[in-house]
Amino acid sequence: LAQKPYLNLISIGDDELKRILISQRPDQVFREIILNKLSLIKISPYKTEGPARATFYGRAETINKIVCSRERSFSIVGARKIGKSSLLLKLKDEPPPHTVYIFMNIDPEFSDVQDYSPFLKSLEIEIKRIFGREVDFKGDISRIPVVIRKLPEDGQRIIFMLDEIDALVEFDQRFDYKLLKTFRTMSQNNDCQFIFAGFKSLYRQKRNIQ
Repeated sequence: LAQKPYLNLISIGDDELKRILISQRPDQVFREIILNKLSLIKISPYKTEGPARATFYGRAETINKIVCSRERSFSIVGARKIGKSSLLLKLKDEPPPHTVYIFMNIDPEFSDVQDYSPFLKSLEIEIKRIFGREVDFKGDISRIPVVIRKLPEDGQRIIFMLDEIDALVEFDQRFDYKLLKTFRTMSQNNDCQFIFAGFKSLYRQKRNIQ
């Protein structure tokens, strides 16, 4: 019965029982035996590997602050495994009315690349998936604002969610932040909003007065 994955049973063998009986600290030995046999998956509601989706808890104040803002953009900065991706995916899974999230994991788009083409191609695919429209940036990031302005329908607001953005920041620095400056212009013109999530590179740029 203890081997059945759907039962939360723990068996104590003869040797383990003897250890408990002859120990001067039987309660401590008993706890050690139990803890070594417990399945953490069964007793813990938290997910420790990968983004939490069904097991997402808390962050209500942060979520409300982001959802209720119709003009501001946000950056979420923190160490790895702290829950940045989980927060973005929670927002993405429950969009407010008339809100469209364009979610992209940036890290693979800017790993070992020479130009912006992989990012633009992925963005074209994502726009096709969400809006059902074929777009072509022709490898030119200056075309992004023009394309994005034409996408919203019926008062929709578009919010870019760019996760693991450190790779973009480091790549874009080589080209005088051409893409990030484009994003800044789009935000200032209220074409869309942005939510960036990252770690060291994003943190450094937030503190860069330039």
